Amino acid sequence: MSFSQTTGFLLIFALVTTGCDSPRQAKTAPGDDEAQDVNRAYYKDGKLETEIPMRNGKKHGIARSYYPNGKLRLELEYRFGKKEGLSKRYYESGALYQTTEYKQDMFDGIQTKYRENGNKISEQPYHLDLPCLGLKEYLLDGSPRQHYPTIVITPVDELLTKGEYRLMFSTSDKKRKVKYYRGKLSAAGCLTEALEPVFFDEDKGVGVITFYLRPGEFYMEELNVIARIETANNNFYVTQRTYHLSIDN
Repeated sequence: MSFSQTTGFLLIFALVTTGCDSPRQAKTAPGDDEAQDVNRAYYKDGKLETEIPMRNGKKHGIARSYYPNGKLRLELEYRFGKKEGLSKRYYESGALYQTTEYKQDMFDGIQTKYRENGNKISEQPYHLDLPCLGLKEYLLDGSPRQHYPTIVITPVDELLTKGEYRLMFSTSDKKRKVKYYRGKLSAAGCLTEALEPVFFDEDKGVGVITFYLRPGEFYMEELNVIARIETANNNFYVTQRTYHLSIDN
């Protein structure tokens, strides 16, 4: 996944996957090729840890993993080896923590997170594994978050001395867990693989685009910059800004 990295949900998915290769694995009798099998793995005390239905050697059906106390941890549907439909992840108390929509093995739809009291933490839209505009996050009292960071663009003109003109990108709240892109969002307002990543200066915590002009040259562009900002709730807030660039040396 494009963003596999980042969420606790994927850690749990890794548990489901690797649990089936552990020495504590048990598998039902295979039967014929059309029969559905279930791969199971167990904790050291004999309690069920994971169960994954299989068909023709592929995950097919609803896979589940469990906490040591026996309560459901994760419910994830597969269709012929690919994640599909609505998955559910739970707190150890049994309360629902997260729902995620999948399509053809990718995040596609709304990922919703909940607090143990049932109040929403966030609603994160995805399309084809990539985040989109429209993240909603909620405060402890259940009210929606009102303020999100914006993109700050600072021009640095060194054309006379170096023949360089730089645009520096930062966020209004000085976030460092951010990626910048150059280009356009999809028609649905989502990141795409076609976007051009912008160089990120780790020391300064800013994105940088540098333009080089020889004496007498002129350059003009309507530049669209996109920021993918990681929030405290491990979501991705997507925002963009258009900048009308006009420089001459």
